[in-house]
Amino acid sequence: MQQNYLNHAYLIVASLLSTVAHSQDSFRHVVSSSSQTRNDLEWRTSSQKTTPECKHQWWIQKTTLHGGRQQGVELIVVNNGIMEITLCPTRGMGIMSDRMGDVHLKWDSPELCQC
Repeated sequence: MQQNYLNHAYLIVASLLSTVAHSQDSFRHVVSSSSQTRNDLEWRTSSQKTTPECKHQWWIQKTTLHGGRQQGVELIVVNNGIMEITLCPTRGMGIMSDRMGDVHLKWDSPELCQC
């Protein structure tokens, strides 16, 4: 099931980057795979490192949260120079936030009533 979520993450990442890297060579890096027994806790790449000739600035970062209820939760942040999206593959591939310029799209869980 987790592999399905990761496949969706790769698809979203590829879609976001296709707008800025359509003329560049393709790039792929597996950050988590149960079949390869691989899990990069922290990872980052950018246009300067991967596609230095690309005129658009972009970056991708994977982090793992620590402490409390967030322990082990993975986040993948993709920024294509125009839009930034934060994905959470370990929590049902939820889109935690989406930002484009000053517009910030997100869903905040309602607080429980302490009546």
